[in-house]
Amino acid sequence: MGARSYSVRIGADDHSLQVLSHDRAAGRLEISIDGVALCCGYRIIDSNRVRLELVDRSLVIHLNEAPGVRWVAGGGATAKVCPAPSRGRGVTDRDLPPEITPPMPAVVIEVLVEVGQRVAKGDPAVVVSAMKMESTLLAPIDGTVAEVNASQGDKVSPGDVLVRVKPDEEEP
Repeated sequence: MGARSYSVRIGADDHSLQVLSHDRAAGRLEISIDGVALCCGYRIIDSNRVRLELVDRSLVIHLNEAPGVRWVAGGGATAKVCPAPSRGRGVTDRDLPPEITPPMPAVVIEVLVEVGQRVAKGDPAVVVSAMKMESTLLAPIDGTVAEVNASQGDKVSPGDVLVRVKPDEEEP
């Protein structure tokens, strides 16, 4: 099996991830993140959680899937994982969905943007709370806020579009 490649966005930063080898029977995984190799053990806890066994610690990773995107959360970070674009080109804003969605079931603490507001990629847009941790969801691209579909106190789930950003290139 050849290496599988993915684009990973953590906050406003894009990374390249390759799965180099996967031994399901032994629970071993070898990956490369931006060219840096990492080998770890893993144990599947249930359909939404995996325990990674790293050299110096153990980490529970929460997995959620929405149409066209996978979310991975753990260790204080949330990542959006998508298949890498074909033909060897890098990830561009055109490859990313313009929606802000929660990576796991959460409660909206605060909406930081409003319709018509200009945002830059990485600007804070919505604060949510899940599992007693607050996370700030960031604008995925440069553009103008076209929709805000969340309010303080709303219970939200992966796939719910909280904010939609109209990309700059679509503006008249």
